[in-house]
Amino acid sequence: MCTSFIVKTTNSNSFLSRTMDFGFDLSVMPSLCPRKYIWYSDVDSSVYIGNYSFVGAGKKLDKYLYVDGVNEHGLGCTALYSQVKSSYSTEELENHVNIAPHELVLWILSTCKDIPMFEELSPYLNILGTDIGLLDISAPLQWMLADTNGKCVAVTVEDGYLNIKENPAKILTETAALDQHIGKLKKKSRRSSHASSTLNKFWGFFVELFSKKNIFPIGHHCADRFMKIGHLKQSLPSMMNETDAIQSIRHLLSHVNISKEAANDDCYTQYSAIMCLDTMCYYFTPIHSHSVYKLRLKSADLGNKRAITSYQVAKTLRIHPLN
Repeated sequence: MCTSFIVKTTNSNSFLSRTMDFGFDLSVMPSLCPRKYIWYSDVDSSVYIGNYSFVGAGKKLDKYLYVDGVNEHGLGCTALYSQVKSSYSTEELENHVNIAPHELVLWILSTCKDIPMFEELSPYLNILGTDIGLLDISAPLQWMLADTNGKCVAVTVEDGYLNIKENPAKILTETAALDQHIGKLKKKSRRSSHASSTLNKFWGFFVELFSKKNIFPIGHHCADRFMKIGHLKQSLPSMMNETDAIQSIRHLLSHVNISKEAANDDCYTQYSAIMCLDTMCYYFTPIHSHSVYKLRLKSADLGNKRAITSYQVAKTLRIHPLN
């Protein structure tokens, strides 16, 4: 029930954003993972030492587990809960990296510089169905990756191996339905040789803004959230800098946030995150606080630190008296 998407500013900075939707409070925190971070796989206790530092949202169990982040090379990754059961491997493989699905974000961000490097290494990954201590189940996950070269892919697991799919829409709600969602969005568009004030460019197409005959979706189904973002991000105002981008993206995220009251004991939005892939800045907003917390990689973070640094944030609304 998560949503992830990418937008660009006029100076071509890329922002990977997401909502984290889940059925109970995950209590993740913004944190900084340094180079050379040592961790042990839940699958076979193999030792891994990270090559790259990154910032993202994590939670400490036996080790820190990450659900999103951006690393020092501008590679961003988000893990999304999938409504389709994943086909994980059932046995370890020799000469492979045998890891659990909930360890993949940590492995990607600490190992890969960009998507081509991830694609090159992916055949040697074996994703096993291993229970995560927080849930006592093997979480059905999907992933979205983006880098500073403009590449974007959606990732699922089939029989333990990664299935990597180009994502031209740069939006993800459910990978299994990605082609269907893109096709539906194209049906609401028409080719045009001339752009007008009522049309907005959507890769090779021009998407018409919603009219009375083209009702704006109001539900929280994966297709509704995909369509909302697919149309709304085309009508964003010009974003000249990072602050403009954060403000505009927060408006987009508000359309796909799911309140706890509306969830009816189902998944609800825990937090939203915005990652600037070019400046390696991570913006974290707990759903009930509406405050934006910024965490960025600094040159000092790229040195000899070994421990992860996590940061406490207020989860309740803060009111600032004016008199």
